[in-house]
Amino acid sequence: MLKKTLIGLAAFFLLLLIVGFLLPTDVGLTDDIEIEAPSADIHPLLDDLKHWSRWSPFEREDPSIEYEYGDKIAGVGASKGWTSDASGKGRLRIVESDASRGVVYEFSLDDGKNWSTGRFDFEKISETKTRVSWTWEYDVGANIFYRYMMLFMRGHLRETWEKGLSALKAEAETGSDGKGSDEKAEKTESSS
Repeated sequence: MLKKTLIGLAAFFLLLLIVGFLLPTDVGLTDDIEIEAPSADIHPLLDDLKHWSRWSPFEREDPSIEYEYGDKIAGVGASKGWTSDASGKGRLRIVESDASRGVVYEFSLDDGKNWSTGRFDFEKISETKTRVSWTWEYDVGANIFYRYMMLFMRGHLRETWEKGLSALKAEAETGSDGKGSDEKAEKTESSS
């Protein structure tokens, strides 16, 4: 009986290992939304890292998060780091920024050890309407645990992306969705 149980467990773990190697190494997510605003009005909300608190779901859902900004807060080279009870230490830096095309950033959730890429791409629909696509890409490499983790987190991440894009839309179209502010960012900067 014990021998059959051990053989069954070994077969199960071997199957998990084989399936894990077959899972994709490149993971990512893309979602988009149409915003009743030209890209020039949307761009500052993405290009200036202090404005992320006005729409970012990550910043809204974690009250313990504290920021430290780099020498630049907007444009290429702008950066910030954070510490949080929920997500630990992380970093973000803008690597491309153009008011008509969008913003590309790199970020790390493990204090700079592994970097992934995020981007906001603008597509002009009319003079007063823009489609914004938010994409995240990450190469988990040979780490089977991360491959499984990404497989199960996809639904939660999609929900987070939708919240973020909806808040960005509200902020760009009305100037405020009533929930976000730069207060946390200003408080963190003044305490540094």
